[in-house]
Order: sequence, then structure tokens, then C-alpha cells
Amino acid sequence: MNPFENRGKASEDGRASENMDKKDVTALLTVAVFLTVLSVIFGAVRLASAAKVRRVNVLLATRSCVSCELGAVNLNHADLSGVNLEYSSLEGSQLYNTTLHRANLAGVRFNQANMIRADLRQAYLVGAVMARSRLDDAVLEAADLRLVYLGDASLRRADLENTVLTEAVLSRADLGKANLRFSNLFGANLAEANLSGANLEGADMRRVYLGDASLKNAILLNAQLSGANLSRTNLQNANLRGAQLGNADLTMARLEGASLRQALLERARIMRANLTNADLTGANLRQASLQQTNLSNTNLTGANLLGANIKDANLEGAILCNTTMPGGRVVRRDCVLD
Repeated sequence: MNPFENRGKASEDGRASENMDKKDVTALLTVAVFLTVLSVIFGAVRLASAAKVRRVNVLLATRSCVSCELGAVNLNHADLSGVNLEYSSLEGSQLYNTTLHRANLAGVRFNQANMIRADLRQAYLVGAVMARSRLDDAVLEAADLRLVYLGDASLRRADLENTVLTEAVLSRADLGKANLRFSNLFGANLAEANLSGANLEGADMRRVYLGDASLKNAILLNAQLSGANLSRTNLQNANLRGAQLGNADLTMARLEGASLRQALLERARIMRANLTNADLTGANLRQASLQQTNLSNTNLTGANLLGANIKDANLEGAILCNTTMPGGRVVRRDCVLD
């Protein structure tokens, strides 16, 4: 064999060996870095978890933990009445059946938290953020929820009687069969919210936005809805007896079978709405806009339509007894004689 060939082969083997050594070293360094990063991450997680446990223990011992990070913590069935958690984070936390009676929860982040059956009576929740939180069957009686964000939250059958929700955002929230009697919803945003079967008797809903919301079978007895926006809202079979709807916008609203007895609808905009089989006995519709509205088979006994615009309205089968028409003429066409 040629000695020069042997030397060339040896040289190539040396370079290959050297290259393999470099690759091995690089691989080992990569693994070492990866393991170091994992170690740091796991260490940080352990430290964060330990810190969270300490904060929970402090909360339970002192009843206070301001601006604390308590995300995803499990506090099911805990008694946290009167605690101060102002500006803390409990996102994704478990608070099932937890007592938070009279707690200070101002500015707390409860996004996606499980608060089913939680006791939040008289809790202070001003400015709290509760997007997609679950509050089904929760008790929030007399709680202060001003400026709270409850977008996409679930509050089915929740008790919100006498609760303050002024300027709160409840867009797309599910409030099916919730109790909102005498609650204050002034200026609240309930766009596309579900309030089917909810009890809103005596509620202050002035200037509330309910566009595209559902209030089917809801109770709105004597509710204050002056200046409210109920455009395209579903109010089928709703009880609006004695409701104050002056200057309200009911454009294209669905009011089939609804009770509006003695309701105030002065200057209300009810264009292209459907009031088939509705009861407007004694309702005040002075200067209301009813253009192209379906009033077929509607009971207008004793209703006052003075100055109202009923152009192209459908009055087929409507009951007119002691009804004051737009021009001031009183019609007794359908009065039953004794």
C-alpha cells in the first residue's frame, strides 16, 4: 500500500473524529442548557406555588391580601366573609360555594373563575373584571357591582335583588331566570344578553342598552326603562305592566303577547315592532312612533295615542274601546255594551 495513501486516510479519519467530537460536545452542551432551563423553570414554578400557598395562608390568617396573585387557587367552600382582596387576581380560581359576604373585592380579576353558589351578599365589587366567570345560583343580594365587567358570564338563577349594577357591562351574559328585583342597572350594557324568565320587577333600567337581548317571559312590572334601547329585543310574553318606557327605543322589538297595561310609552320609538296580541290597556302612547308596527289583535282599550304616528301600522283586529286616536278622536268601536 502507498504510504501517502495511508497518511491521507489517517488524516481524513482524524478530521472525522475531530468533527464527531465537536458534534458530541455541541449536543452535550445543548442538553445541558435544556436541563438547566428546565431546572430554572421548575424551580420558579415551585417558588411561585410556595409563594401562592403562603399568600393563601396569610389571607386566611389575617383576612387581607391586597394586590395578591392567587390565580387558579382552590378555595371551594372556604369562609372568606369580610376579607380584603382589593385589586388581587383570582383568574381561573375555584370558589364554588365560597362565602364572600361583605368582602372587599374592588378591582379583583375573576376571569373564568368558578363561583357557582358563591355567597357574595353585600360584597364590594366595584370595577371587578369577571369575564366568562360562572356565577350560576350565586347570591349577590345588595352587592355593589358598579362598573363591573361580566361579559359572557353565566349568572343563571343568580340572586341579584337590590344589587347595584350601574354602568356595568353584561354583554352576552346569561341571566336566565335570575332575580334582579329592584336592582339598579342604570346605563348598563346588556347587549345580546339572555334575560329570559328573569324577574326585573321595579328595576331601574334607565338608559340601559338591551339591543338584541332576550327578555322572553321576563317580569318587568313597574320597571323604569326611560331612554332605554330595546331595539330588536325579544320581549315575547313579557310582563311590562306599569313600566316606564318614555323615550325608549323599541324599534323592531318583538312584543307578541306582552302585557303593557298602564305602561308609559310617551314619545317611544316602536317602529316596525311586532305587538300582535299584546295588551296595551290604559297605556300612554302619546307622540309615540308606531310606523309600520304590527298591532293586529292588540288590546288598545283606554289607550292614549294622541299625536302618535301610526302610518302604515297594522291595526287589523285591534280592540278599540275608549281609545284616543292620534287626532284626538275617542273611538268606542269595540266596547261591550251592558
